[in-house]
Amino acid sequence: MAKDIKRNRIFLIISSGMMEITWLYALAGVFFIMLNAPVFPIWAALLSFFTPIIITSFLKGRGRRIIEHLIVHSLFYILILLYTIFNYGYGNELFFSLRWLQMFFQKQYGPIDGFAYILLIFSFASFWFSGYKLIERSNDHLTISSRFDLGIVMLVLTFIIAGITDTIFPRAGVLISYYFLFSMLAIIIAQQSKSSKMEYDSKPGISNLIFTSIPVMLLFASWVLLFFLPQMTSAAQAGYHILKVIANPIGKLLLKILSLLFDFSSFPADVSSTDPAGLSIPIADENELSWLGKILQWIIAFGGILLFSMLTILTIGWLLYSLWKWLSLKTELDIEKKGLWEELGLWLRHVFLEIKTFLQKYSVSKILYRRRDDSISVIFKRLCQWGKHSGITRKKFQTPLEYGRCLSLFFPDNIQDIGLIIDGFNKEFYGKKPNGREEIEKIKKAWRRLASPSQWPLRLMTKILYSRKPNLREAFSSHSQ
Repeated sequence: MAKDIKRNRIFLIISSGMMEITWLYALAGVFFIMLNAPVFPIWAALLSFFTPIIITSFLKGRGRRIIEHLIVHSLFYILILLYTIFNYGYGNELFFSLRWLQMFFQKQYGPIDGFAYILLIFSFASFWFSGYKLIERSNDHLTISSRFDLGIVMLVLTFIIAGITDTIFPRAGVLISYYFLFSMLAIIIAQQSKSSKMEYDSKPGISNLIFTSIPVMLLFASWVLLFFLPQMTSAAQAGYHILKVIANPIGKLLLKILSLLFDFSSFPADVSSTDPAGLSIPIADENELSWLGKILQWIIAFGGILLFSMLTILTIGWLLYSLWKWLSLKTELDIEKKGLWEELGLWLRHVFLEIKTFLQKYSVSKILYRRRDDSISVIFKRLCQWGKHSGITRKKFQTPLEYGRCLSLFFPDNIQDIGLIIDGFNKEFYGKKPNGREEIEKIKKAWRRLASPSQWPLRLMTKILYSRKPNLREAFSSHSQ
């Protein structure tokens, strides 16, 4: 269920994103065509729209500070914007040479070329901001429907602008077809996500039905819009002329109301070229002011400048303080979501603990084995550990003598050393007779020979060959008995 909800959210973001891109691209494209400039690249529109969505989705729930989000967004924003400008006007140069960037800043632009690049940067920023707002909002059914209505209004506005300027928008029918296609897809997915789990389970094939009907809907919508596109253009032009006719009497009525309120009729009718308003406003000469008036004039002027400066400094300081507090805030932390470096740190910690355990088991124990003040019971316990690490674990029912015979069978070259330790343990533990000093020294020497590194190859081979074959090991044990 969770995977299906996540998949539906991905489909919803893609479909609603394509819906937003369609009307944004149409609105930006008509201005490029009006300037007779190359249209904004469609790949740049897709990249600038979906990049902030991917970045925000990746950083969401990781508990990072806002300034870190801002740095990542700024880095990708600048890189993609530079690459878009490079492909827009300097595709013949090498991107990493940065020679094109020097040409871009040193070139003398005309009014149309300069405005085209300004429009390019503004369109890129609009796509980026729209993508960021898309991933931040809820994207429920009501929101998708309202964005669909906004897209309709913007498309109508685009065609009105194109009709007023007699601009021919290429492939407008296909663009509108894709808008309605992705809009219907986004609304259906949003409505489906709104339903309950039972309703969701009862419609397992709805997504397949949606994607199966896409080609049919695309062909039908393209045919309908291409057929009625001339009528839509004529309707837009007719609406513009109707607005002009309606606005003419309304404008005259507003002028009469203004003339009645402000008594425009008392002004002289002659309008000279040097005085566009036809008015003469009496201005007092500075010499006519008294000393009190001059003081008041000075206080008002410098006091106003001082007050405005103080307000400006306080406003800038408050804005900088608020910006710093906002950038220092941490975003929401999802406990279940771990970052790449955190997962790498957990893996290194696991490796460190494994190495530490290995060293404690095989190295530290060897140092402890060499202590000189060990009793026979401690040496016998080490013999049991030695056998366990060699793959021959002592059974609970085995006596020390039986376990010694089992070890002697696997390590025939160490029969005397093993037997010496076993006999010494039995004598002291069961016979209640203490071992003499010479016997203890012999037992310690026997243990040092067993714990010698020269025994490691045989112990390793025994562990590999017999520790994982319990049947074979039990056969050897029974043979020893």
